[in-house]
Amino acid sequence: MNNKVKHLKHIPFINTSYENDVEFALQIIRYHLKPLGLWPKIFISSMTERVFSYILTIVCVSLLAFVTIPGGLFTFIIVTDSSLRLKLTGVLSFCLMAILKYWSLGVRKTHLIECIERMMNDWRNVGSVDDRHVMLTYAQYGRYGATICASFMYGGALFYAGILPKVSAAQKNADNVTIRPLPYPGYYVFFDPQASPAYEIVFIINCFCAFVMHSISSTTCCIAVIFVMHACGQLGIMNTWLEAVIQDGKSSLMTSDAKFFVIIDQHVRTL
Repeated sequence: MNNKVKHLKHIPFINTSYENDVEFALQIIRYHLKPLGLWPKIFISSMTERVFSYILTIVCVSLLAFVTIPGGLFTFIIVTDSSLRLKLTGVLSFCLMAILKYWSLGVRKTHLIECIERMMNDWRNVGSVDDRHVMLTYAQYGRYGATICASFMYGGALFYAGILPKVSAAQKNADNVTIRPLPYPGYYVFFDPQASPAYEIVFIINCFCAFVMHSISSTTCCIAVIFVMHACGQLGIMNTWLEAVIQDGKSSLMTSDAKFFVIIDQHVRTL
């Protein structure tokens, strides 16, 4: 919001709860981006945290490669049954989409920083108590939406990677060897993933891979929900200003051009 809002309300207002409000609005986004190593470095003051963020990025990329490369080899080289290959292609496509989303979040970090800074600016320059209440209301809606998205995403990851392989029956191949199910089947050139303890290690790594991929999907959804709800809050504030102008118009023949300028400016910036 702009400081010109004060001309509309005629009441000087300083948001003393600015830091708490920003934390309330951006907390879920930060919780999603930090484990993926995608939280913008500009908002990280500690050098230790910055180094740790780079390490997390390397770990996430390695986990995605650990699933995608062996999965692709297994699907298109080892598997000969067309129906099974089709099923595995669906799993592989989800992995590829997660990689594309992760790459997109990384290369568009400048735009993400710009959006976050705009949000922080709006909270810093909130024009009145009523405007702050509107923004808090929509920020809460954003948190609700983000929480619902995250619940479905992580619930799906838990079921698919943690529960489904354990309740699925083991199968035997042509050599009468028992094949224990993995969340993401793959062809590992240098070792047999069915032999212990390789199976247990691969299974655990697959679970971490599932967490990373579903975190990426959850992150994109949460960012969209929270940013859209913030924009809705700005439009809600503009609506209250229009109502104030209408009420003022009932008692006076002329309305201030400055009020319309502030409203138009708010509308343009929100869009």
